Amino acid sequence: MTTTTNSGRTIVILGFVCATRLLFAADVPTAEAALKAAGLDAGAKDRVLAGEIVSKELAEGSDKELAAGLVLRIRAPLAKTMRAIREGKTFEVNRDVLAFGKADGGLDKLGYTADEAGEALAVLNAGPGSRFNLSNVEIGRFRALKARLKSADPRKDPQALEAINTEYRAILADRLTAYRKGSVTAIASYSRGKGESRPAEELGLAVNEALVGKLFPEFHQALAGYPSASQEGMEHEYWWFKQRVENRPVFILAHRMYQQDAHHALMMERQIYVGASYNSSQTIAGGVEEGGTVIALYGNRCFTDQVAGEMSGMKHNIGRGQMINKLKADFENVRKMLEN
Repeated sequence: MTTTTNSGRTIVILGFVCATRLLFAADVPTAEAALKAAGLDAGAKDRVLAGEIVSKELAEGSDKELAAGLVLRIRAPLAKTMRAIREGKTFEVNRDVLAFGKADGGLDKLGYTADEAGEALAVLNAGPGSRFNLSNVEIGRFRALKARLKSADPRKDPQALEAINTEYRAILADRLTAYRKGSVTAIASYSRGKGESRPAEELGLAVNEALVGKLFPEFHQALAGYPSASQEGMEHEYWWFKQRVENRPVFILAHRMYQQDAHHALMMERQIYVGASYNSSQTIAGGVEEGGTVIALYGNRCFTDQVAGEMSGMKHNIGRGQMINKLKADFENVRKMLEN
């Protein structure tokens, strides 16, 4: 079984998921407090300080959910790490990220290339099911486009390819607009034929599962109440990605929220649209700096139909293991980049 998660395009950020009040108990949080906050035993803490990336189990609240946490040490200042994240430099070390950009600036650079025209033809012919994540309305839009294109083949006709890209961009622009006005409740479901996958419900569950609620209420209230709740002290960004997932180019829309000072940072990334393979994901993350070194904690909740149903327990174990292994490999590449 192949179970794919957003670890294919690792959210290469500081991590925060398993913290307690110890993390910010002092005016200037310490590395030791961060390690205690992660709930690590003495042996695990020593392994983190020695350079190992240590994984943590997280409770999962859905048969479609895969959850994992990581703790690691980065020998680089927090400011450098956050600057690399904000500038997109961390994506450059991930070979699965084919293209990316700020969605605020438009989606005109997002699309299938001539080499990916077969995927464009497939989405033009998409129907309810699991190959593409599209609502019934979006499927109808592609069917209308197919009728207008008649027999044009995007594998042979560049104008047909551009027409498909233009329609997909318009669909994603509409999804982003709806989300920015109505948050997760405005995210359209994916048509599966006999049923639906509901990323709105999945991401709502992820918010409820986030441990930051009791620890950092302002951050949690801003997240849970977005966009109507107070966003004072928070920064927001919106990104698009084209990512290789299961050897396919997949389009993704993501919302990021940051809270940062000189000594610590919190960050959330919520993937509000994923074109195929998995449904949605949310990461709550953060880190603390001491002496030019960051202790980073990371937690990811990914939702995929692939691990639900018959033999769900086995599928979860396999999928979670694959996710952790991929995350560790990608974080190691990011850490090398940051420490150079």
